[in-house]
Amino acid sequence: MERLVVSAEPDAFKRAAESLEKLMDATREELSDTMAAVRLSGMEISDLTMSSVTMVPIRNSSASDLASSWR
Repeated sequence: MERLVVSAEPDAFKRAAESLEKLMDATREELSDTMAAVRLSGMEISDLTMSSVTMVPIRNSSASDLASSWR
């Protein structure tokens, strides 16, 4: 009985290692594309922020002036 258990363990470890290798390959492929998309989104948000700041003139006003302009 012990011999059967011991001989089955290497197969289980081999299958686990193969599964882990497949998972790591898929993660490596997907993660690089995802991170590229995140970087691009960050650059686009930064560009949009910079262009909106240059379009809106900044004036010195108090908080009450701002609040009244929203009404």
